[in-house]
Amino acid sequence: MHILPYLSPCNTQIITYASTFPHDYYLPVYNFDNFCSTQCKGFFTFLLTLIQLTDIIDCNNKSTFTRGMMESYAQKIRSFREKKDISQEDAATAIGVTRPTYSAIETGKRELTLKELHLLCNLLGITIQQFLFSSTQVAAYESRMDKYKQLILNCLQFGVMPTDSNMSKAKLAALVYMCDFASYYDNKVSMSVNLSYRHAEYGPIVDAYYRMIDELYDEGAITIELRGRAILVSANEPSAPRSLLRDEELQLIHRVCKHWQDQSTQAVIEFVKSQTPWKLHTQGEIIQYASILEEPVNPFTED
Repeated sequence: MHILPYLSPCNTQIITYASTFPHDYYLPVYNFDNFCSTQCKGFFTFLLTLIQLTDIIDCNNKSTFTRGMMESYAQKIRSFREKKDISQEDAATAIGVTRPTYSAIETGKRELTLKELHLLCNLLGITIQQFLFSSTQVAAYESRMDKYKQLILNCLQFGVMPTDSNMSKAKLAALVYMCDFASYYDNKVSMSVNLSYRHAEYGPIVDAYYRMIDELYDEGAITIELRGRAILVSANEPSAPRSLLRDEELQLIHRVCKHWQDQSTQAVIEFVKSQTPWKLHTQGEIIQYASILEEPVNPFTED
């Protein structure tokens, strides 16, 4: 599973959500020779951006993680290099810097560029993901994404009109958001364990939503059809997996999706945008879960 943020194929900026471009670009497989240039952001800047964009780190722990990572990454480089029995001279040559410059990198006095980080990880035989995150963090993130996938599939199962076999990807995203925020309204915790929803053009969306849709398609769980300008999603199995969802969560998903089942994509999105969480935030901002509590009743379950 790729956990790093999307990159724009048109420039060197890390973009905030995948819907900006028609295709998804993952950092581990992107061409760094094209992405990295003399104007490329340094590693610290990249790391800070990464922490803001990815949900691999719990929002409450991001600042602590960032400080610790910035203090320790130089030591991690040295540790990986020594385990491989690679000299500083050889490492310097591999990333295209002098030995004194490389020494400054390992002592934290000089920041790596992204291209240097990429070359160094290749030399050390590790992925950037392995360098940035511990195996525990990756496992925890994958567990959250597995539950998020089940949330998506159950919203698809219960939210499809009885006369249809599919729904638009935009409406599905809105239903997932509704269920997550309805759960937070009732229980002070979302079903996705508080994944971050961003204020995007077509409604609130988790940065990883389009990636999860792609993975579900690759896994054979869903079918995607293009009809005019609409992207339609249908389930390939009659019953969605629910092993990671509690009974009360399933009941809430059923309640929310049945409530909005016969509404059009436009009607659902317009309703979402009429609620307090959307109004309190601007384009690109992370929508705070607590903002839903300003509504007098749970707007996604009440008539």
